[in-house]
Amino acid sequence: MKHTKPALVTAIALCQLTLQSPATAANTTPTQASHANPTGEIERIAVHGRAPLPNATIIRMDDIYRPGMTLRQILRSVPGLYVRQSGGLGGEMSLSLDGSSGSQVLVLLDGEPLTSSTLGTPLLQHIDPAELSAIEVVYGSSAAAYGAGAMAGAINLRTRSGGQQVVAVSGLFGSWVEPHHDTPQHQDVNNPEHSRPRGMQAYVRLAGNLGPRSSGAFSYSKRDERQPIERRGELAPFGGEFIAPLYQSDSLSLNLTHERSNNRTVNVSHRSTFSKADYQQDCLDTLEFQPLACQPWLKTRQNLTRIEQSRQFGPRTRRLSLSYFNDDATSYDRLISEPAMQPLWSGFGERYSSQRWRAAYVSEHRLQGGGMVTRGIDWQREYADSNAFEYMQQSRARFSVFNQYMSAGGSGLGLRAERLGSGSWVVAGDAQYAKQFNPQFDALVKVSNGYREPGFNDLFWPGAGNPELNRERSQSVYTQLNYQQGPFSASVRPFYQRWRDLIAWAPVDTLLWQPQNVDRASSRGLTLTLQQQLSERLSLEGSLTLQDPRDDQHNQRLPYRATELGQLQLKYEVGLLTWALEAQGRNGLRTNNGEPLPGYVLYSGSWQWGPSELFFLSLRVDNFTNTRYAERVNWFEPGRQMRLGFTWRY
Repeated sequence: MKHTKPALVTAIALCQLTLQSPATAANTTPTQASHANPTGEIERIAVHGRAPLPNATIIRMDDIYRPGMTLRQILRSVPGLYVRQSGGLGGEMSLSLDGSSGSQVLVLLDGEPLTSSTLGTPLLQHIDPAELSAIEVVYGSSAAAYGAGAMAGAINLRTRSGGQQVVAVSGLFGSWVEPHHDTPQHQDVNNPEHSRPRGMQAYVRLAGNLGPRSSGAFSYSKRDERQPIERRGELAPFGGEFIAPLYQSDSLSLNLTHERSNNRTVNVSHRSTFSKADYQQDCLDTLEFQPLACQPWLKTRQNLTRIEQSRQFGPRTRRLSLSYFNDDATSYDRLISEPAMQPLWSGFGERYSSQRWRAAYVSEHRLQGGGMVTRGIDWQREYADSNAFEYMQQSRARFSVFNQYMSAGGSGLGLRAERLGSGSWVVAGDAQYAKQFNPQFDALVKVSNGYREPGFNDLFWPGAGNPELNRERSQSVYTQLNYQQGPFSASVRPFYQRWRDLIAWAPVDTLLWQPQNVDRASSRGLTLTLQQQLSERLSLEGSLTLQDPRDDQHNQRLPYRATELGQLQLKYEVGLLTWALEAQGRNGLRTNNGEPLPGYVLYSGSWQWGPSELFFLSLRVDNFTNTRYAERVNWFEPGRQMRLGFTWRY
């Protein structure tokens, strides 16, 4: 396979993305942002923590989700967002927005941060998109609005609200995967149990009134899948071997809302996820951080509990919330020394956990002209623990105050002062200006700065952490020009991000890796999006991102940031029948040592038909050309996947 592909000039499209211009978004009341569902009712987007920002791009899940789809498949359709999942199903998911690293994008669930205190990256891999109503994407540094970690942007996942009942079930199927070697060296290569993708996913949501002023909702999601992957390279002791990684997860959530007198509402929510994954990737020696041939087996448990009280005073809304988040991971890695020897066990029973307590107060005041003033305080305390070793420091706290003004037209100012775990204060601000030139053209310019405190692993890992690390800092500028004329709309979004003291793990000698600060790094580029209604039933949507993420200090490409991203979708709708063809691809990805990974374009298709407005059958085929592609050197992702499912809303 060649190491490059032609520029992705054919790539474009945001699957069913509703892209709001600044002027349009500013005229939408956040608590009233809604869409029509098949029952004909209006489902409101739940607002917890704070309302969506006017310049947020909003993806409504009922427009894009099909039973069985993963969050990675949906996020891949966001312009400028590169999604990389380490080890396939159940592996850590990293998001690169406009050339950033995964730790520079703040991910929230109903306003609650999902970033791991130890890894510094978001814990996304176990979230079933069936539980979500919408995804908000904010480009550019958003630290003034959301705090530490939102250096390149923020992604807020909104869960379902209201009384809608949902049942969704799907099955995973696939064609035979042929070995790429004439003389297979492993007896299971031709075993149907190891060469055919298979699995199931189920989601149930029950909701209703519990009294005159109370309502509740309960949801349960289960996923059990195996997908074959060919493992090759020096870390694969058996050569070209087909293995079927196992991924199982169970997630349940409970949401209770009680409307008290004098416009007070109390909401209690809890979400728990249990998962185990026999995924495929190289392990790392905990002392030398060198790759080892292994078969990782990981069990995880995550909990998020929140109590929130909101009160309405005419145009003013006040929210007071207390939340608790914890993440627990237990390793059962199997280390393989030689093919002829019995497997050894490395890291068996090692447990890593992090916890976070958070208290927040937010006041939103809607002005007569349609603008809004948002102010509040935020306090968090984080803990890290492991039974394999003791972190050099196991807890830290942060405290912040913030204030933001946004006009009805989308212009505004924001300011946040935060005291981080290092004991020092940092200030972040942003300013944006929106202008409606005429009914066809509008534009937005945003200038902002951000910051991120190093994670516990960066600072306090025994023998490898670097307590002398500086916090990362960023400055970003992006503009967006939107055009709409009849059935055609397009936008161009140039951006520039500059980072100081970028944190990167690198070998300090032949035996030890340690995080170091890179003095200067940057990413510049542009994103083009378009939407064309070709006929009454046929539409075309797309996006293309060209960017240059670079280590300016050493004049080299930043690793695991693609230089070209694109999507394209052609959709045909007639009545309750929908057909869609999609293409998604990336190019220009390099590893830590500068080795280029081959570019690819994946082709997918979906079909949905509803015998009624309440019941839908769906079929989705991902990567139907069975393209072999890798997000890490010598580790190939699953091939063709077919999901057949149904959805019932009542």
